[in-house]
Amino acid sequence: MSYTSDEVNFLVYRYLQESGFHHSAYTFGIESHISQSNINGALVPPAALLNIIQKGLQYTAAEIRIGEDGSDLCLTESLSLIDAVTPDIVAARQNAQMRKNKQLKVRPVQVVNKMVLILQHAQQPHKHQEEQQLLVHQKVWK
Repeated sequence: MSYTSDEVNFLVYRYLQESGFHHSAYTFGIESHISQSNINGALVPPAALLNIIQKGLQYTAAEIRIGEDGSDLCLTESLSLIDAVTPDIVAARQNAQMRKNKQLKVRPVQVVNKMVLILQHAQQPHKHQEEQQLLVHQKVWK
């Protein structure tokens, strides 16, 4: 994969135009010699710069989400653009996700057992609920 400064400049120029910064786009276009580049603007889709940035964020989030052993660390927080370009923050998030994932793996049987108990308790009708249902049923038929 390769790119030139002319391509980056064109995408920034187009972004400025699409965002309504016409004066800034004009000034940037003059200073970066956009008119002298051989880029056919008709072939470049709208919001191209934003699409590339979004794909970069998704790629960085995927890097954080996948552990060293290839396991899915289930990234719970969204990643901001500034966080994505800050290596210390990316590494810290990845380490935090790995620690969180290890904590969840330590006690999976306990978690499952607790969930089973909760589900069993929720499925068992309580005496108080049975009495209320009986009273409601009796009132409806009177």
